[in-house]
Amino acid sequence: MRVLDLLEMLRDISKNEYIFGNIEKNIYSVISLEVVNNEIILNLSKNKNSLKNWELLILLNKKDQLYYPIFLKLDKKNHQVFGLRLSDQKIVLN
Repeated sequence: MRVLDLLEMLRDISKNEYIFGNIEKNIYSVISLEVVNNEIILNLSKNKNSLKNWELLILLNKKDQLYYPIFLKLDKKNHQVFGLRLSDQKIVLN
């Protein structure tokens, strides 16, 4: 998924929802964002507080990065984001 696609989906969801990532049927908090080699990397953690939707919208909304692909990173492994779902007042990236 590209940044532009995710931004369009997130704009329609409550700004105070927390963002999580789903890897191998486990849910992790999205704690930070980094740009590496024209890719957006969302860092995950099991024990830290997750970013809120409005925080991620601000971090992603950069004109020069709109077409970058998005990946979830856990334990030095990247997993590409293909979509999202809403679950128990959470936004879960898949």
